[in-house]
Amino acid sequence: MEREDLYAVLDLNNECTQGDLRLSYKNLVLKWHPDRFLEEIEKDEAKMKFQSIQRAYSVLSDSNKRLLYDVGAYDSDDDETGMADFINEMVTLMAQTQSTVTNYFASSILVITIISDYANGNGNCISWSRGTKV
Repeated sequence: MEREDLYAVLDLNNECTQGDLRLSYKNLVLKWHPDRFLEEIEKDEAKMKFQSIQRAYSVLSDSNKRLLYDVGAYDSDDDETGMADFINEMVTLMAQTQSTVTNYFASSILVITIISDYANGNGNCISWSRGTKV
């Protein structure tokens, strides 16, 4: 089954802001609400469009689901199991770990450089600020 382009459903691109998203959603919901149509055929078409708009907004307005959708990993069946929240938590933990490792190595390099400079007789004339010579 081909994946529906949720941004296209809302007449937006993937760089839209939350404000753009809300405005487009509001306008489209008003335009396609099934109660606005009298003919049964029109009502059915409007109902399908309205539901599609609702689905698109429910995914794109949630930052966790939107992230997964943007990288192609979103599955609407996972909504029931909370998979979007789980994956977002894992990504957050990985980012924190990477930041900690990066800070550790940067600190280690700074210490090694200071010791090396001191051992070479340069330690008395160097002051350090955030890992760079001043």
